[in-house]
Amino acid sequence: MDLSEKFEKEKISKTYRRFDEIHKFDWFIGYNEDENKSLVVVTNGEFIKFESTKIINVKLEKRIDNKISLSFNLIDDKYSDIFYKFCEDMIENTRDIKESNIIQFLLMRWNMWRLAFKNSNQRILNEKEIKGLIGELIFLNQYMFENYGIEKSIKSWQGPLNFHKDYEIENTWYEVKTTSSNAMTVSISSIEQLESNCIGELDIVILEQTNEVVEENISLNKLISIINNKIMDIDLKRIFWSKLDNLGYLYDDEYDRYNYRLIKINRYMIEDNSFPRILRSELKDGIINASYEIDIRNIERYLIKE
Repeated sequence: MDLSEKFEKEKISKTYRRFDEIHKFDWFIGYNEDENKSLVVVTNGEFIKFESTKIINVKLEKRIDNKISLSFNLIDDKYSDIFYKFCEDMIENTRDIKESNIIQFLLMRWNMWRLAFKNSNQRILNEKEIKGLIGELIFLNQYMFENYGIEKSIKSWQGPLNFHKDYEIENTWYEVKTTSSNAMTVSISSIEQLESNCIGELDIVILEQTNEVVEENISLNKLISIINNKIMDIDLKRIFWSKLDNLGYLYDDEYDRYNYRLIKINRYMIEDNSFPRILRSELKDGIINASYEIDIRNIERYLIKE
């Protein structure tokens, strides 16, 4: 039974019902006294200010048993579909959260969703943006986490902050590009992406488009969920989701339509001026920036052998 059916059932009975008997938190769905769809969690925690929107009214109340009741109440029923997604997101993403962190975590998630309820027609990322973000996240999950740990890796991810390089950490840097297996070139959008006094890498994530029934398929929603579940620290989760928010990502079922298979990650060392790149010192007067393409076949000698 999906959420729309569950809410419809509670509308008839005019009661709240616990969403999931095995969930560690007491989540309830039903209708409030104004007959609005309502999502409620009852837990221990501290009082924190939650801002409501024109579509969702948020209430935080102290119960007589000293527990806190936090409710999200849908004011305008025409936004029911996005409200159902919101409910599922809040419920599913709290299965592994410690009770001491629950209110802070819900505030963080709510602040992300508030944007969606301000503008229900929020644009989803286009296919090029989806593929590029998947590439950065694959590199984060498969290389950065393994070599630098989760905290350092999340904090070093600069792509969402409009920095010149995707990752800068310790005494090195990584610029990630995502291509298909038949691509002959990669695009460099600015001089600074590959220019540095430090040794760094150009990392090419090669993806092949596939579908959701293929084993080990990768979609944006799935990959973000995998990474989110690895991040145990609540403040680090907040940093991760803030960066996704900067990129314009908010959960949407539409992202599940775009599925890929990881072919491989090719890493190329950039340590001297022999690597084919444009440097600012080489620009003639009057040229302030440049974008260019690199022939992948001509950088094979810089390939890092695993």
